[in-house]
Amino acid sequence: SRSFALEEIHPGVWMAAIPASPEFEAKVKTDIAVSADAAPLFTFANHFHLLPDYQAVLRVLAPAVHAWMLVTPAAWKPLQDWITPGAQRVVYDVHDDFLRFLQLILRCQDENCLAQAEDWERQLLARADGSIFCTRQDVSSFQARYPGLSKRFSVVPNGVDVDACDPVWPSLARARRKAAGISGNLVIFAGSNYKPNQEAVEWLVRDLAPALSKSN
Repeated sequence: SRSFALEEIHPGVWMAAIPASPEFEAKVKTDIAVSADAAPLFTFANHFHLLPDYQAVLRVLAPAVHAWMLVTPAAWKPLQDWITPGAQRVVYDVHDDFLRFLQLILRCQDENCLAQAEDWERQLLARADGSIFCTRQDVSSFQARYPGLSKRFSVVPNGVDVDACDPVWPSLARARRKAAGISGNLVIFAGSNYKPNQEAVEWLVRDLAPALSKSN
């Protein structure tokens, strides 16, 4: 974040945006040569001293914390010193298979960085009071990688707000295209710029669109 911001996103739930120092941003740029797009994570973990504003926030909040939920092992190294042993719970919210995510999505291939990341994750799994996964497949992958650390693993599938979803049946899609003055098929894709979304767009452009144009 460029400036500090605090916003209540739900009653009793606040999100803080904390500025990164110029020194931190400069270090990220130099670390890209080694850890590619994972550079911000490794810089955060290894050079936390370059984030004085983050430390100032932790200094205020840490004593009042009941539980810490970490979504990346990169946060374990700098935050563990702020956690009060025995008095505060730790939960690992496992969004991805972290090592595969570093390699396949963030293009980090440096063996030292990957070994470091694996060590952070092993420490976090060993310390966490619980680790929450999205899929059974991820649990199996972690059990194979970290035997003996799976007694507190659980699965909470990604939720879907069915009531908020608006299914569009083919007849409704045709009616809407006609109302909008569109004669052919239309595909709209929204997503951030990273590999799975890039692959989806590639498939839409190279496979789906030509097939639909022939059938229309």
